Amino acid sequence: MPPNKQDLDRRLRALVHTASVMTLASVDSAGPWASPVYFLYDARQFFFYSAPDSRHIRSTRNIPAAASVHADSTTIKTICGLQMNGRILAVTAPRIWLTAGQGYIKKFSLSKTRIPSAPGDMGSIRLYAFIPESARYLDNGIRFGYKTWVKLP
Repeated sequence: MPPNKQDLDRRLRALVHTASVMTLASVDSAGPWASPVYFLYDARQFFFYSAPDSRHIRSTRNIPAAASVHADSTTIKTICGLQMNGRILAVTAPRIWLTAGQGYIKKFSLSKTRIPSAPGDMGSIRLYAFIPESARYLDNGIRFGYKTWVKLP
């Protein structure tokens, strides 16, 4: 039996707040590319730090990207994750930089000196947001092959 909306929202929240790595997928003239990044989820956006000249940033400046987030799994019955498409945008608002930095410190138990709180704090490293345009949730714990389109909480 599929989960009700409340249970589905609970499962989605648990996934996006406990998973640590998002894989970004892009394509350029050299072909397809996948890049794992640590992320922080907030306000329906996935925040991550990267260098502006990294391949996954350069190749998505004017075109959509795809992303996936999944929970650690040791059996096929526990596969759970999100498949998404959307846009990667550079974050320039100082307030968001500060909030994301504080969120990273809390989520990843990092030293405050290792996370930038404003553009330029870590050389060329910048804050980006992956903003999903559509998201599909999959969860073999509900039923093998269970998938549904979702609006992220």
